[in-house]
Amino acid sequence: MEHRTGPGEPEVVFRGRFLEFVRQPFHGGHWEFIRRIGRCGVVFVYAVTPDDKVVVIRQFRPPLGAEVWELPAGVCDRGGEPARECALRELVEETGYRASSIEFLTRGPVAAGSSATVGDIVLATGLEYVGPTGGDELFPIHVALVARRELVAWVRERVAHNELADPRILAAHCLAETQLNSGED
Repeated sequence: MEHRTGPGEPEVVFRGRFLEFVRQPFHGGHWEFIRRIGRCGVVFVYAVTPDDKVVVIRQFRPPLGAEVWELPAGVCDRGGEPARECALRELVEETGYRASSIEFLTRGPVAAGSSATVGDIVLATGLEYVGPTGGDELFPIHVALVARRELVAWVRERVAHNELADPRILAAHCLAETQLNSGED
């Protein structure tokens, strides 16, 4: 894949603990974006329980000032950690479920206009509940199990009630449905 950043070197305007704000010369002007320090990726986990429920989470997101329904996810930031290992780790940390199988579904930009982060979406199956987790006292994570066949309607209902739901839930659902239904008669 070709990566073009434009003429001139990017300038790091601000560097925090996890992110840096970059100003990149581009076509006579500048483009501003963020990138993760260490160029690590992100993994989003579409996890399906043995009784055919999808594991989703709700957590507070400071940039939005609101709680957001999302897939369990995490940053692959442990010394070149593969997406599969990150997915297994984050799923347990955020939801209390351990998966016996992780399958790659797709890869793409997380927010192409404002971030250099690329993310993988994976399918997790063979789930076993191993204990309560779910964030911490500052940022608790609420775990919900939604029947797979009702997930699209469930997301639409959340949005209709002015709740925020990450569209990656639906993208992952479409990709996972193809994978999960390929083995059915």
